[in-house]
Amino acid sequence: MSINVRADLGDGNICGETVECAIVTRADFTNIYSRSYDVHVPVTFQ
Repeated sequence: MSINVRADLGDGNICGETVECAIVTRADFTNIYSRSYDVHVPVTFQ
């Protein structure tokens, strides 16, 4: 799998400068009360 992300989110929001950014997955959409397998990976741009 590959994804493409940009630092410039539009509306003046830039990852690492004006906002913090992350790639987030929600593991179980059938049980909204269980967040135990969700993943939150902060990203930065050079």
